[in-house]
Amino acid sequence: MRQTTLNEGIIGGLGGLTAYLFGLNWELIFIWIIIMILDIISGIIKGKKLGWDSHKFKAGLLMKAYEALVILALLMLDRALSLMGIGIALGSIIIGAFILIDMLSILENGVQLGVKLPQVIVNYVSRAESIINEPKEEENHEPHD
Repeated sequence: MRQTTLNEGIIGGLGGLTAYLFGLNWELIFIWIIIMILDIISGIIKGKKLGWDSHKFKAGLLMKAYEALVILALLMLDRALSLMGIGIALGSIIIGAFILIDMLSILENGVQLGVKLPQVIVNYVSRAESIINEPKEEENHEPHD
């Protein structure tokens, strides 16, 4: 129990420090962290029910770590631009995009598990998944000789 409290304190402190350093609303950082944790939990539940693959799980955790690195790097860019007088709300847009990606993943896991969701959500997940997996137009064209 003590280790959990320590971990939560560390995560909360890092989230607060990151938000302070980059001038973001700290609540947005915490929402992203919570949604990311919920996405990991939903992936574990899906893995346990539909067949566990430890390699896929490790790869997923590594991707989450990489997402955090990407967000940190982009937030640094946002802060640097701000210091140069280029005011773009890049930080909030970045965090918001990753929140949406993780929410979509949670909903997709629920659909794959057979959770009864309102049809509008099932349709949204199916449509978003097909858009994400749809090859881009330039990928369909072969190079001209």
